[in-house]
Amino acid sequence: MACLPIRKCCCGCTLRKGSIIIGVAFGVLTLLTTVSMGATAEHTAIQNGKVDGEVGIYIVVTIVWIFFTITNLLLIIGATQEMTRLLMIWVAATTINLLIYVGMYSYACYVVIVDGSGSYAIVIVFCALAIVSLYAYCILIVYSYYLTIVSSRTIIEEQPPVPDPNARRWR
Repeated sequence: MACLPIRKCCCGCTLRKGSIIIGVAFGVLTLLTTVSMGATAEHTAIQNGKVDGEVGIYIVVTIVWIFFTITNLLLIIGATQEMTRLLMIWVAATTINLLIYVGMYSYACYVVIVDGSGSYAIVIVFCALAIVSLYAYCILIVYSYYLTIVSSRTIIEEQPPVPDPNARRWR
């Protein structure tokens, strides 16, 4: 059996409440990002007078953010109903999102350094470390909650049934 990495959320609340808070916070942020990307795609299409590659990128990013918004809803449902599969869907999707961020920020730092703007690279690295750390911590909280649910179910399944003292016994 694996030991639990974390037993409580950083704010002192339970892993369940922490997972719900993460789902709501990330859900609001991804919803705002989705609306923003969709509006940017529409504005760019109107400004250019056509749907070109730039608009296509915004549309693809909007679809990806819709997916992440849905996974955050699944996290909220999974945390409130203790549905481990939904928790793991969120963990997997957010881990993929985290890897995308690491690649994106690495490329941004490379471009800024090659361009010769070293002071911007420091800001990008600081922001990248903050975002990556936050994502990693949230993944750890939800995964710890997943392990808590799984371990409690295993303990319950291993215990023998308790006979009911009020039940009639046939002789």
